[in-house]
Amino acid sequence: MARRFLGLVIFLRHGQTEYTDVFPDLTKEGIETIAKSAELLKPFLNYYQNVVIIASPMARAQGSAAVIAKVLGYKNKIRLEPTIQGAIIKDRQEARALFYEHVSNGGIRALSVAYGTDPRYEDGKVIEPRSEVRKRFLGYLAKLVRRLFINPNLPLCLIHVSHYENIYHIVESLFNLDYQKDEPLGYGEIIVISIYDIGIENVVELEVTFREKTIRKKFFDYKDQEIR
Repeated sequence: MARRFLGLVIFLRHGQTEYTDVFPDLTKEGIETIAKSAELLKPFLNYYQNVVIIASPMARAQGSAAVIAKVLGYKNKIRLEPTIQGAIIKDRQEARALFYEHVSNGGIRALSVAYGTDPRYEDGKVIEPRSEVRKRFLGYLAKLVRRLFINPNLPLCLIHVSHYENIYHIVESLFNLDYQKDEPLGYGEIIVISIYDIGIENVVELEVTFREKTIRKKFFDYKDQEIR
């Protein structure tokens, strides 16, 4: 069986924020960042007749999605998806202290790098374990793939606004990011995933584009929820 295109799934990180949890929860710089990202998304609208914007329910993601909708002229309601929200905070005071510990020693870049290495982001005492956030994300991706098989009517483009901890692992592992020289996933950065049916049970092919580089022939087992 020849591979068959199922749909385009786009993820991007929200814009810069003060983490107030008050909509739109974006700084002026954050609004500008997301507006620029939205401009980069415009070409997709020339092909895809069925575009849907989906956001994490967190204010900074909803605020970013609202900017994208305005720039794209999107008239439909933005869908909210709890599965792609950021890591759930268990102890807000301790989480704030952990956040500022890393930010004060290298800014958001240091925080982003630390998220993947500091064991306190995995032990579950202060914040939802990063492995659980990853599992949550892959579960959502599996659900999307199943929906694409059920409703293959129009070319479909799903634009998601999510969070660093929810999507960083895609580019970190697939693109072998080396944080001695590469920047972590930044605010407003876009990950484009084309999904193909290749006739193998419970498996689809992924084509992932990030920073103008494309990784082809990666396979997602949506039953076991693993990218290989």
